[in-house]
Amino acid sequence: VLITTKRGKAGDRTRLTFNAYQAWSKAPKQFELVTGPELAQLENERFLNDGGNPALVPFRSAASGGRGLPEEQQTYDRLSDVFRTAQTQSYELSAAGGSAKTQFYIGAGYFRQESIARPTNFDRFSLRVNLDNAVTDHLRIGTSTALTRTHRNVSSNDNNPVGVINSALFPRTNLPVFNPDGSYAKYGSFDNHLALINNLDNDAVGSRVISNVYGQYQFGPHLTLRSSWSIDFNDMYENNFNNTLILAGQPRGTATSFVSRDITLLNEQTLNYTVDFGENHSVQALVGNTLQRNTFQRTSLAGQQFPSNDLTTIASAATQTGSSARSQAGLVSFFGK
Repeated sequence: VLITTKRGKAGDRTRLTFNAYQAWSKAPKQFELVTGPELAQLENERFLNDGGNPALVPFRSAASGGRGLPEEQQTYDRLSDVFRTAQTQSYELSAAGGSAKTQFYIGAGYFRQESIARPTNFDRFSLRVNLDNAVTDHLRIGTSTALTRTHRNVSSNDNNPVGVINSALFPRTNLPVFNPDGSYAKYGSFDNHLALINNLDNDAVGSRVISNVYGQYQFGPHLTLRSSWSIDFNDMYENNFNNTLILAGQPRGTATSFVSRDITLLNEQTLNYTVDFGENHSVQALVGNTLQRNTFQRTSLAGQQFPSNDLTTIASAATQTGSSARSQAGLVSFFGK
């Protein structure tokens, strides 16, 4: 679908427009977790409810062989490391105008959005050009072209034990974030949330071009022929490297890389006949045909066992695998009303 609403108007002086806005967002409600002392107290109560010896509750004085008294336990607030007040910013600059024969619109924009959960971000650059020209009194041509370039770093979340949110939510609040030697502490099947935030290397870069060229010829006051040619070119590259500091990169690093390309070509012709009878009656007839062709191809690579965390390309991996796929489809249709 090509949106062409922003166009220049005949006889307008060139207008320059600049739009900008800043916004901030945050999670309106976050998880409320027990503190370290509260968790220790609950652990002691569970132990007693299970029939344990009151003298042997887990959280008792260290001198008696326990883990320390409940009030001595620290609280590690992992969720505050993950959730943030995220910023969104947008800037758009455009020029529009035209003469009796030629109208134009040119616009460029930049958009950036932070996720409320670190460390995901999204950037987009965009450019749009709309041009119309009356070659003669009967022939009109024009084009609409939109280009976008996106970049995002993707953090695994949802119901994933090694996602950033779950890795901050499920480890007990009295468990340290770091080991005594300064390394990231991990508990059970969950990763360390700071390790995920500081070592995210999952970049996706997309490029898309949507362009349309049309010609319209009016044979008389009632009959009009229009022909248009369109292309939708969508290219996506995603590269992910998991180093040895996070669970997904154990034991010696893993990486994946995907390249996909989706191209749609479209050609359409319509012949339209319209005639009015008086003020309240009209007759319209339209016939046309559409030719469409879609080509999709994808290449994926994977690598394991990297010599170090500094070598992140799959060419450096000791074990490499890959696959590719390609499909093509076409459609021919005729219509009328």
